[in-house]
Amino acid sequence: MTSYEELIQKYIGKDENPDHEKLTERVMSSGNKNDKEALADHIIGNFGQCQYDYMCNKFNVYEEIQCLFADLDTAWSLNPNLPKYHYCVAHVHEMLSSTARDEATKIAHLEKSIEELRVQQAIEEDEAVLEDIASEMLTLATLKDQFTEGLFDELMSVLTKAVTLGAIEDRSTRSLFFRGGAIFRLVKITLDIGSLAFDNHEYYHNYFLEESGRILSALAVDNQEVYYHWADALKRAYEIPHNEQTRSKCVANILSILPEILRKLEDVATRDTHYLTSLYHLFMWMGSKTEDIKYFHTVLKHCMPAIEIDPLPWHHTAYAGDALTKIAFCLILQDKHADAARNIEKGLDIYRKADSLTEDFQLSINFGDYLMTYAELVRDFAGPQILDEAALQYCKAMRLGEKHYTSPYYGLALIELMKDNKKGCIDTLMQCGRDLSDEYHIHSFSDIMDKERFSPFTTRYPKSRPS
Repeated sequence: MTSYEELIQKYIGKDENPDHEKLTERVMSSGNKNDKEALADHIIGNFGQCQYDYMCNKFNVYEEIQCLFADLDTAWSLNPNLPKYHYCVAHVHEMLSSTARDEATKIAHLEKSIEELRVQQAIEEDEAVLEDIASEMLTLATLKDQFTEGLFDELMSVLTKAVTLGAIEDRSTRSLFFRGGAIFRLVKITLDIGSLAFDNHEYYHNYFLEESGRILSALAVDNQEVYYHWADALKRAYEIPHNEQTRSKCVANILSILPEILRKLEDVATRDTHYLTSLYHLFMWMGSKTEDIKYFHTVLKHCMPAIEIDPLPWHHTAYAGDALTKIAFCLILQDKHADAARNIEKGLDIYRKADSLTEDFQLSINFGDYLMTYAELVRDFAGPQILDEAALQYCKAMRLGEKHYTSPYYGLALIELMKDNKKGCIDTLMQCGRDLSDEYHIHSFSDIMDKERFSPFTTRYPKSRPS
């Protein structure tokens, strides 16, 4: 494919200013098919960058966004075979709607966006297009303050089609792990309806809860990953900022739905380590929200097969260790200290085996931290063997990280404190300051100044600088 710079050189030359409009005019009038397609691809690439900048709130001037229509028309004139013209035009209208200053203009652009999306959908069925139609329908209804039975019937119809289409595409491509975007949109819109202030919003919210549950449960019969995406969508919705009035209700709804869905994922049998990783992340999140020990046991249930299949990635071992630590904390709260110790010791075996197979900076840091947790919870820092083993891991991490990271130094300094060697702690931290400072930057230790354990250092050297 010809690059943009090569097109400039070919059609403009060195003696003229590299004017984009002039280049477009010349390629349009005398360019060959390949050059036209190359320029069209360049324009579409710029359009994608504008979309990204818009999402980052860096491209948000109404008049500048309007110019994108001309760019799209030029790209499709150069290459009529480019896909999804109406989809791109719809996105420009959506951007204009969100940046318009008055409500009437916002509504007009949003109506035009939905119209373009429907044209695109008529050309070729697409899950993402259906998602956008549903989302914009609800936004338009909110702007107009018009919530009708017909709106919600159509919303459910569009979302059902999107979710079903996603599952069909998954099976047709034989992909184990489909995108799940439509499931998230269904879940989010269901929760959004519950937070809106209009008559019968409770009724329609409950209707969407029941219908979405029925639809997703039916799809999950043939495709168990639907349960994962359903649970993950609820997790993502939980993490979206809400105002104080709707936050508690949204959280209550999510936490009441999730346990039943997660039960379907407890005994998943798969050799896909990406799927196993996603599962143990999900169960760890739920455990952190509920502090229920059963979720940490399930994390372990998914970590161990992942370690067996591929023992080298550090995060499999780290999550197994974190789960065992959480289990130990739960058992300590139940005064089951011996059981807590046995669980922590299982993690030592897992870490030691992983450490024997590979050298990894992150693994060594996590192993050192895990040994320190074991020393504190089980040994109350009595006996030097565990602290010495932790020191070896921090030293290894320092070597692997080429002395660019603070964590190994802080770990070693803390070990010196646990050995009641305050001078050793200070010497280690001062060495950290020297190694991590240069002529442009002096390491500040701001990340440990409020840590109680390092008070022997921070109280003595509150504004210390490396010499």
